[in-house]
Amino acid sequence: MNTSQKIYSGKTKDLYALPSGNVLLVFKDDVTGTDGVIDPGANTVIGQVEGKGRKSLAMT
Repeated sequence: MNTSQKIYSGKTKDLYALPSGNVLLVFKDDVTGTDGVIDPGANTVIGQVEGKGRKSLAMT
């Protein structure tokens, strides 16, 4: 079984160092905003939107 080490946890994704030397990006369904309004440029997580992480990955 491979083990990975979390090397970064941000508002929208987590990064893991893999034994192979690669880095795994895991996109979250978290959304940022202020006062209940979604704003991708905001610095505060205000909730989650199901499937947002998968869409973010598709755009990269």
